Amino acid sequence: MTPRDVLRRLRRHHLCQIRAGELLVPSRFVLDPVTGGPVAPVPAQLLTEHQAASEGADAEVVLFIPEDIDGAMQLLATPIALDPRTHEGADRSVAYHGPPVFPRWALFEIETVRCEVHVFSGGEVVGGNPLRTLESRVCRALNADPSAVVAACARLTGTEPAAPMVVGVDPDGIDVRARFGIIRLDFMASVEGPEGLSSALASLGCRWSQA
Repeated sequence: MTPRDVLRRLRRHHLCQIRAGELLVPSRFVLDPVTGGPVAPVPAQLLTEHQAASEGADAEVVLFIPEDIDGAMQLLATPIALDPRTHEGADRSVAYHGPPVFPRWALFEIETVRCEVHVFSGGEVVGGNPLRTLESRVCRALNADPSAVVAACARLTGTEPAAPMVVGVDPDGIDVRARFGIIRLDFMASVEGPEGLSSALASLGCRWSQA
């Protein structure tokens, strides 16, 4: 397994459990398109407890993805409080998951990633979305033809969402918001740029052209 494989797997998930000391909370996250770090709403207690712990011996915060079970991906991270009024990661989270269930927001700076028996540094795995500047245009184009999105979901996942909304695009696939959560549609191979993106979307039965 390579760091690229781990990133591809990480992009498929949006549920996590966050452990900070004795605190264990479930949350929903998105990947910040600039840094690639997870962004999630968190209880204020998580940030205050981490700050207090950082003055002592144990400041470890771990994101278990999708939950704290054997075989879960584990991200050792430092939570950084962010302002949802100015940080695009918070807007992205609301677009994906709706209003937050916790009052504060954090961007998690990843130190190490454990996936199965493999361990990588955060810098090896996490990075921004190189399609960030195209993403909003691609989402609008795909959402203009919802029947094609429904057909792609049905073909790849066996699910036909009633009111799908494409909310994210990255080199490995697209994220579709449905009433019950996020549906991930993976590309067969990672794309390198706009030309590859057009081909990858066409393979899903969706149309987009940079022109």
